[in-house]
Amino acid sequence: MLDTNSPVAPVDSHEPDDFVPAEFIRARAEKVIAGVLGDEVGFARAVKAMVAHTIKEYRGRFLHELIQNGYDAHLPGTRDGKVAIIFDETEGAHGVLYVANGGRPLSQSNFERMATLGESDKPIGEGIGNKGVGFKSVFQICDVPEIYSARDSRDPMFNGFSFRLGTRADLLEMLDDDDIRADQVEKNLSLSMLTVPLSTVPRRAQALREQGYVTVLRLPCSSPRAAQEVEERIGRLLNSPAPIMLFLDRLSSMTIQSSNQSDCEVLVRNEIPAEFFGKRVILNDSIRFHVFSLMVPQERLLAALQESVDEGALDARWLEWDASAEVSVAVGDGWEVSAPHAFTYLPMGDNTAAPFSGHINAPFVTDFARLGLDPEQPVNKLLLEFAAELCIRSAEQLIAADLDANSVVDLTTWAVNSLSFVDEASKRLNDRPLADVIRVPCVGSGWAALSSVHRWPTDSGNVITAESVAGVTAAHLVDPSRVSETRLGRLAETGKHLGSSLEPAPEVLAEWVERLAADLGSNATTMTKWRLFYDDLPDLFASGDPLSGRNLLLSADGAVVSCDHRPKGNEGPRRHGIRAVFFSPKSTGTDDDDAVDGDLDFLPPKSLEDRLVFLHPELEWYVGPQRTRGRAFLQDRGLARQFRTAGLLLHLGQVMARSASICRPPCIYGSSSSKRTTGPGAAGRFELGPHSGAKCAACGFPPALGSRLAVVSGFRSSHVDYVCGAKAFSPRCMWSHNDGWE
Repeated sequence: MLDTNSPVAPVDSHEPDDFVPAEFIRARAEKVIAGVLGDEVGFARAVKAMVAHTIKEYRGRFLHELIQNGYDAHLPGTRDGKVAIIFDETEGAHGVLYVANGGRPLSQSNFERMATLGESDKPIGEGIGNKGVGFKSVFQICDVPEIYSARDSRDPMFNGFSFRLGTRADLLEMLDDDDIRADQVEKNLSLSMLTVPLSTVPRRAQALREQGYVTVLRLPCSSPRAAQEVEERIGRLLNSPAPIMLFLDRLSSMTIQSSNQSDCEVLVRNEIPAEFFGKRVILNDSIRFHVFSLMVPQERLLAALQESVDEGALDARWLEWDASAEVSVAVGDGWEVSAPHAFTYLPMGDNTAAPFSGHINAPFVTDFARLGLDPEQPVNKLLLEFAAELCIRSAEQLIAADLDANSVVDLTTWAVNSLSFVDEASKRLNDRPLADVIRVPCVGSGWAALSSVHRWPTDSGNVITAESVAGVTAAHLVDPSRVSETRLGRLAETGKHLGSSLEPAPEVLAEWVERLAADLGSNATTMTKWRLFYDDLPDLFASGDPLSGRNLLLSADGAVVSCDHRPKGNEGPRRHGIRAVFFSPKSTGTDDDDAVDGDLDFLPPKSLEDRLVFLHPELEWYVGPQRTRGRAFLQDRGLARQFRTAGLLLHLGQVMARSASICRPPCIYGSSSSKRTTGPGAAGRFELGPHSGAKCAACGFPPALGSRLAVVSGFRSSHVDYVCGAKAFSPRCMWSHNDGWE
């Protein structure tokens, strides 16, 4: 039983020692009734309509509003506050929801605001909620809310403002059972404004007081549907992707029990100063956040408030804001926030996302229910501008300390539709565009600006890797061990909109690979490593064009030489025919290459070194019957040629036809009308006899009379081709140097 008539020393309130809350509560109700009966203008009915509208505005947000009020009950600077949310489905007709807090007891001013549709009695900017407005949201689930509050911290019971909101029965009792006057009052008065003092305390409410809770709301559910709504909202609270306790820095715990049969779940919040700056917030001893904060200068805030008042968006009372305005941002410490959210201490509506991969908290100007955020509203725009500056400053400090690179990316890669905020902040703070301010760690070269870095395109390389390329070039390649794949994707998207591509152009990539090939060539690189080098190429290039003419191929004499040149545009075939690179012949043929005698010497003379190249004979291009990935790429992309007799001879014919210093007249023939010559150095050599119809297989011109032909008999081919010219070619040594080839 409450001792409603005994005054208690007001340790935590401003009421005089002889103040009796119960008498004040009842006296106020009588004044309200008298005011309605004497209201000839209809103010009371207008307020009733506003209450009904407000209740609809807060649909689905009643639990958040009660948590906000519980948080605000704790003094600023408190770090050990607590809130409890308990639903007992076995109590009453449809179950009862209890919401308790361990902050300050209700004051007279708090009581009056809760019993009206007035403004909050808290200074502008000090807390979250508006008692008297958000509290009305409880009517979504409850017809007769009950509030129990201690007089002060020494009161073991609830001898402070303990009351419930009225019913028609209360009206009749106060009006001496006068139905006519009761009808008149009920028609014009919202019963949420009728207060009735409470003289008894339910068992569970008293148990909460004994646990140190100072104010308890008891909300009997009005229907089975209301009870279901309570259970759903508690479930959403427990499973919210937005961490409910993240910015509630006055609280250390929130106890939640969703039914009488379930165990309590306690949400715990701890914060510790970071060793560098900002702070770390740890939720439930496991979920860690980097949290950074920045105060908004008072003059900037007042200017934005004045603009909002001038626009009619805010009441002039907002100009009384003298509390500090703080903007905070939070990103995962070692993990990535998957559902970014905007907060006004508590999460806003489900569709109100933060503009970056983290959470943002600020005293945003919103609708009553805090469901949406207008970024163009002057105060909100100012707060977002400072949030962007905070993200830039925090990222710069993380970079300077060589700390969490993923957090740097989270802070600086804002959503495309909000990217201008952080880009402008970068220019204000650093006089540089954002692409030069965002920095990421690179392989072997520290941190580099987004405008100069690239992402290595694959993680499957054996030889051509980010590490190997960074070791031989000045390339800034993002370190994939420090920046996650999803962050790389957001960096690429941000860079795209800032005019900086994270993907290296094929020509740039080809230049890096060429430098790596030169490095391999200058060192004692094994043939196995060279094979793996070529096997990596298909993962980096879809086309061979960027590699055309680049020095990538290990030749028979151990030099690194250029790939076949692939003609482009109107370049034509003439240049293409000057030089060719062939895979080295083997004694055992394949589907790709003709076989040759095992002891065949195929190194060309000096006069052909720049026109005819063979790859190193020790390079293995097959795994069983299958081509290696490198062989398939080089061959299919036209960077090296199959060793085919016909193709080789065709190339030689083209070379000699365009180089008078080598052979005159140069032709390739498919003719057997010839006379064989004998003698040293003339093995397999034939002299062409007069005949009609013999024509060059390459150019179609007839041979000069007396031209000699050489049978390339060292090749196992299904046909025999002849090369004519003043100089002949020996089948056994491939190139007969003593026959005049120079």
